Amino acid sequence: MTAEKTNGAAFERRDVAPQHVVYAVLGLFAIIIVAGLVVAGLLGLFDRKLGQERSDHPPTVLEKEPQVPPQPRLQVTPAQDRASLDAEAEGKLQGYGWMDRNAGRAHIPIDRAIDLLVAHGWPTAGKDGQP
Repeated sequence: MTAEKTNGAAFERRDVAPQHVVYAVLGLFAIIIVAGLVVAGLLGLFDRKLGQERSDHPPTVLEKEPQVPPQPRLQVTPAQDRASLDAEAEGKLQGYGWMDRNAGRAHIPIDRAIDLLVAHGWPTAGKDGQP
């Protein structure tokens, strides 16, 4: 490397030839294109070979029966799932039903429960600690 000083700054007098840069870039693109063609050819070859093997053999038990993944599963329709969850909760809040029939515990609509609490007050705890 030959460096000359001009006004206190050193610089390189020789530079890379532009044609060498162009050749390098063209070579890089040529390698990329050749690699893409090789990959496309191999994929085509394997696809044909695998297609022949599949047609030669009958389907296995795993291929015949659908596979169901274990719980928890992803939601397919989250808006519909949310609407059904809200409807179920609203039904419990506004409807009558048994919580535990053997113990005699039932649920009633929330508005009716509020009216009963206003009329009779909050129940006090019995001997066993339950209302």
